[in-house]
Amino acid sequence: MRVLALDVGEKRVGAAVSDPLGYSAQPLTVLARRPHGEFLSALAALAAKCQAELVLLGLPRRTDGRQGPEAQRVLALAGEIRAKLGLACATWDERFTTQAAERLLREGGLRREERRRAVDRTAAALILESFLCHQTGAGTQNPGGPEPGIGSDGRENKKCHQTGAGTPTSVSLEPEKTPYDQETQENRPAGPAA
Repeated sequence: MRVLALDVGEKRVGAAVSDPLGYSAQPLTVLARRPHGEFLSALAALAAKCQAELVLLGLPRRTDGRQGPEAQRVLALAGEIRAKLGLACATWDERFTTQAAERLLREGGLRREERRRAVDRTAAALILESFLCHQTGAGTQNPGGPEPGIGSDGRENKKCHQTGAGTPTSVSLEPEKTPYDQETQENRPAGPAA
């Protein structure tokens, strides 16, 4: 099953996609959040192009596990995606993924401007990787928790990319090139040599 994951922000939405077998997460693109109608159209086109069977939205919970206004907006967006676009939708705990993405990009040697352009899609890939780890049983999430990714004590569980557990999932830092990317190839600085 191919999954399209979203890291929803006020201005930008990072997107990542799984491989068809659901083993790896690939940062994909960043969509502009406004105007809302254009965002929904771009999302529908991206989901069709990726042949996504599920749209997974990162759910921004507070550190104590409660849902704040940001989480309520994501839940409303999930309902709108289901109703208006007819796409299957789910949410997944996204706490600390932006910080983890920033750290991962910094450790990868990306400059501040490069990190700013890549952080949203990398955070989406980390959300997706956590979901895929849980689906394959490779993660350390407590299946008895009130929500996948949250343990029975209400705390976030370690994600498999952080534990180093033997897992088939991986996150690539290289984004797939799509026509939906808000940045053009000409405006991107050359990345680190491979």
